[in-house]
Amino acid sequence: MEFAITKEQRHFFETIGAVEFEGCLSEKDLKVLNEALQIELKRRFNVTDKGLQALSPLQLFQKGRNLSQDSKALSRILFKRSIATLAAELSKSRILRYGLDQLFLRENLTKLKSPFESSFSIQGIEIGVLICLDSKVEKPAELGVEHLIQSPFTGIKGNLVFISKTYQFDERALQDPNLEGASYLLLNYANPKSVYVHKEADELTHHLKQKGYNFGDKLSDEDHPILIR
Repeated sequence: MEFAITKEQRHFFETIGAVEFEGCLSEKDLKVLNEALQIELKRRFNVTDKGLQALSPLQLFQKGRNLSQDSKALSRILFKRSIATLAAELSKSRILRYGLDQLFLRENLTKLKSPFESSFSIQGIEIGVLICLDSKVEKPAELGVEHLIQSPFTGIKGNLVFISKTYQFDERALQDPNLEGASYLLLNYANPKSVYVHKEADELTHHLKQKGYNFGDKLSDEDHPILIR
């Protein structure tokens, strides 16, 4: 299913640097995404359901990079062409590849820096999409300009928020107590010439070395496939 971008949504993105979309993921998609996420995390930590629940937000963050590279169930959802099409149109990019994905719990949101692209060790990030996996918010704020100016972190499960590479985070939003219990999966799209670089702001800056990369290496099509052209 393809989704059209309204003039209002495009205006939001161009002026604010973030825009929220509803209905891009079905309840089934969200269920598959959450189940696949749990399976992959348990595999990485070699723990049971009980063991996974005992892990700290920091531990989950440290093992939560590029989960889709080891899970076909995750990649089938994250790599949907309908989502990539929205990313390409909003970022005005003809070709986009998979850059990275990262699990965020509310406690880890302070690891995001401004501008948005400076948070990750990839030179060439064009746009990110933040998927709300779970939330305890009972009455999420009405979607609109004011909501997105204050925070790109939606409280609506299954909603997607596209974030410009130049987005400037409000420190208060990164510590918003209203998002207690929320979890997100971030997918970053990058241009086809993207390069792995060292970034002090990225606590997982050495992660791709596990795949044999060195700083300055171009991202390969095998590990970081083209998602739209």
